[in-house]
Amino acid sequence: MSPETRKEKAIFQKAMRAFELICKSIQAFRSFLGENCAPQSPEYYMARNFLRDAETLYEEALSEAKKLLGPLPGYVSSQLADSKKAMLEAMSVVAKSADMASLQAELERDEFISGMFRPQEIALYVRGNFENQRKGKRKLPNIKARMVIEKLNTKLAQARELRERAQQKHQAAPPA
Repeated sequence: MSPETRKEKAIFQKAMRAFELICKSIQAFRSFLGENCAPQSPEYYMARNFLRDAETLYEEALSEAKKLLGPLPGYVSSQLADSKKAMLEAMSVVAKSADMASLQAELERDEFISGMFRPQEIALYVRGNFENQRKGKRKLPNIKARMVIEKLNTKLAQARELRERAQQKHQAAPPA
């Protein structure tokens, strides 16, 4: 396996692991915020640690995705740009479809995307973002990365809001 191939696989693995940890932190924060959980419960620390680890993985995956999917410098040959595009397509890092219906079908078949999104979410996202993804500097093949980043951002915001509420509950408890 080439270093480039390992890097693409690492991005998928880090993003999926970040997603799993965010979901675990949300579940743990909700459990802590429930009425049956004491303010000094270790559940609070466990949820905080899940979120911290998820944020680290998310930042690493985002940084690597920017390097991998970002524009190449102007001095790079077109042959190198073509080989990069072919490699990204072969690794299923980018979408290959150019029309809305086939893009939606491709995303629904994608093992990584289907692990994070329900088919209804995929359809809604494609309908809402297909045209915008083709405008300006954005490239339609990068819709997979944008989709994952937006999902992780949404989940992170939800987990951070729960962390704030949990922190208030934790700090309001009388000292032990």
